[in-house]
Amino acid sequence: MNRAVRFAILASVFVGLAVAVVKLPPLPQDPAYHRFADQRSLFGIPNTADVGSNLAILAAGVWGIVLMWRTRRSDTADSLARSTDRWLYWRFYLAAVLAAVGSIYYHLAPDDHQLLWDRLPLALLLASFAAIVIAERIGMKAGLLSGLPLLLLAVGTVLYWYAGETRGAGDLRPYLWLQLAALLLVPLTFLLFDSPYSGEAVLWWGLLAVYALAKVSEQLDHEIFSLGHLISGHTLKHLLAAAVIGLTIRIRLDREALHPPAAR
Repeated sequence: MNRAVRFAILASVFVGLAVAVVKLPPLPQDPAYHRFADQRSLFGIPNTADVGSNLAILAAGVWGIVLMWRTRRSDTADSLARSTDRWLYWRFYLAAVLAAVGSIYYHLAPDDHQLLWDRLPLALLLASFAAIVIAERIGMKAGLLSGLPLLLLAVGTVLYWYAGETRGAGDLRPYLWLQLAALLLVPLTFLLFDSPYSGEAVLWWGLLAVYALAKVSEQLDHEIFSLGHLISGHTLKHLLAAAVIGLTIRIRLDREALHPPAAR
């Protein structure tokens, strides 16, 4: 299958998702969304489990930043491709830290206004991950050039929803499209385009599987909590999200072992 056909498949799914979502009626934010299963407080911290589980995401993001800093390269001969690759991961881990902070802020007092600051950095995180996938599977130049448009698109879906919400006409369809695109287009890209890095397939597919579990856990928040009142689906989602970031760090560690930075 040549590249033109593979691009056509991706474009068809991209456009098809957009058309399908647009045909839905407007989707305002359900007020019940903010009523999470585990509302227990500890040490005066409301919704302690949902707040505290974000520390795992924060730790993973900081770990990624520290890794990128420790393995930075002082040699000016570093290739453009490798420099682009590292910059995309820098942005991904910074977005992970922001996503953790935003989620903590939201879960301390869940409402639509707080939710804006949860979804904005999450949109940045998804856009940053998409740029990594594009760079590694399609081409580094494509990943670099798509970075800003993806960020603007992702942030735009959140701002569109919130602007409508303030007028009493919120519409989550663009944000839903963003989520569906991440779930479908990323694994499809993995299937259609080979990775330039050998031996990473298991880790990448494992990462996608964990991400899918996180999304399922989010939808089954109350059902999971009812099993024993030990952990809710939303708390589990946060822990699985941290595991996703941790798997990217494992991938980075393996690469750095093969191509260590020059001595400083």
